[in-house]
Amino acid sequence: MDDLTLTPLVLSEIVSIAAQGKEIPNTKMGMLREVVHLPDADPTHHGALEIAPLSGQADVYLITLASAMTMNSQTQILEREAKQTTNERLRQMRELGEADGTATVLQVLGALVDHHVLEGIEYPAVAYRFEHQQMQEYYAAEFVKQELFGLVAGANRSESLDAIATTSEAKSFQVKYVNQSSWSEPLCMVAGDLDDDSSSSEPDKQLIQAKAALVLLALDVDLVFAAELFGLCTAKVRALVAEKLYAAIHSVGQALKSLFVLRHWKR
Repeated sequence: MDDLTLTPLVLSEIVSIAAQGKEIPNTKMGMLREVVHLPDADPTHHGALEIAPLSGQADVYLITLASAMTMNSQTQILEREAKQTTNERLRQMRELGEADGTATVLQVLGALVDHHVLEGIEYPAVAYRFEHQQMQEYYAAEFVKQELFGLVAGANRSESLDAIATTSEAKSFQVKYVNQSSWSEPLCMVAGDLDDDSSSSEPDKQLIQAKAALVLLALDVDLVFAAELFGLCTAKVRALVAEKLYAAIHSVGQALKSLFVLRHWKR
């Protein structure tokens, strides 16, 4: 997490967390989670975050914007695209009764700029970005974590990890996220985020299984990246995939050894 403490903005926010007497999380995603939610506890912003147009749903909009920006390998989003993306989310939330019927897209975006971690840009074109790229990566991580959790939540309880990792949904996840460099840091955050220690919590068991599935999906794309994710995971996750990772590494080692012998023989 050294890269976090080397960032003046984030470091100052971490100091604010400590000043409130809160424990500093020991994972990157956990620390950023505390940082981005500081406005929730700030009397200057708390009230505005709870009433229309945001109505306590700021995270939902920020996750939506961050995922759209990361999907396009961008660190800012033009106003037109931001309005389209936010409008679609607002429409969905209205259908579910989770958004104020009178709120407009510009009001939502304006409130996120005034009271949360979104910034407005005027030049060279009107656009939006997060106060820091790591904040965008945090919200993108929350999005991809939901997507990853869905792979396991939608699976049959009796399905093995191998079966889950070979479903059409898993392969789609692999193509859209694991095989895209813009999602590398958010996926690393997800892998490194702590699992709950409770062995009786079914949601946490699913999260552990989801992270294990992530490592398996990465094995087919990039062995080095898979090993990085593996190293960030907790012991419970590593225990589920260690054998397959070691087998993959051994296979590569044997292939390199055979190549060396072949080249030496030709000489």
